[in-house]
Amino acid sequence: MIALHRSFFAAAALSLPLAIGTPTAHAGPALSELSDVADYNQDDCAQRAQASFSNDGWHGVSPNGYTVMADRGPLSGVIVCMYQSLTQSVPVIVVAGATATQPPTKPRR
Repeated sequence: MIALHRSFFAAAALSLPLAIGTPTAHAGPALSELSDVADYNQDDCAQRAQASFSNDGWHGVSPNGYTVMADRGPLSGVIVCMYQSLTQSVPVIVVAGATATQPPTKPRR
């Protein structure tokens, strides 16, 4: 377990400068993230993620292994089910996009 946590922190430390250096225009006007340890494995996590998007009215639900992506109006969402142990996973949920009343922004050139 300790090696998993160290590799996670190492990956986070490497990706943080990339995230800070990325212009916000590429991420859209709003971004939300949530993660927690769940008491079910990665397979169950991916199935629940797909069902959650479908049952909540998201469109274009596309599972790819332990990652599920979908869209709903101006929002795009992704749920990644990370391995924690044989009986636990860490679902990471990210939703980005504009509000329904906000006009889309033009990309920078």
